[in-house]
Amino acid sequence: MNVNSSHLKYGKALYRVAQELKIEDKVLDDLEALAKSFENAELKKLVNEVSYLEGSLQEKALNATFHGKVQSVTMNLLVMLARAKKLFIVPAITEVYRKMYHEMKDIKSVVVRSARKLAPEETQKLMKSLEDKMKKGLDVRFEEDPSLIGGVQIFEGSRLTDYSVKNYLETLKKHLLSL
Repeated sequence: MNVNSSHLKYGKALYRVAQELKIEDKVLDDLEALAKSFENAELKKLVNEVSYLEGSLQEKALNATFHGKVQSVTMNLLVMLARAKKLFIVPAITEVYRKMYHEMKDIKSVVVRSARKLAPEETQKLMKSLEDKMKKGLDVRFEEDPSLIGGVQIFEGSRLTDYSVKNYLETLKKHLLSL
């Protein structure tokens, strides 16, 4: 995502305001939902088109869509971003906000990538294993990547633990080529 540093300023300022209001978790929920909506191409296009409406029409459209569904500070952020024609940076703001939230709450972010959607019992078993290992609050996000063929990859910050079939095959290939 090609974003200048304005997402950092918005994310940090939003976190400070949410912290003062003691609604950090609620704003994070808002942002997570909004960022997820940007994955839908049609909705992303529609939200970005709001940026090109005249100021009062922007606010009217955003209020009709989000009023009562997001915190007022989140609503204010959306209006400011629309007026600045920057609604497209919501996912980047979400990442900044999430990082600050996790640092302040001492929560470890973990991404588990698997070749297919994991069954609920697999998810629970993996979550229990991670919780036992980390001994702290966790935010685990699950992603799918069919190129892994099977198995999982676990990202803990910059650390990768790779139990994927793809990794095993690549390791085998390197070993065979070195013979």
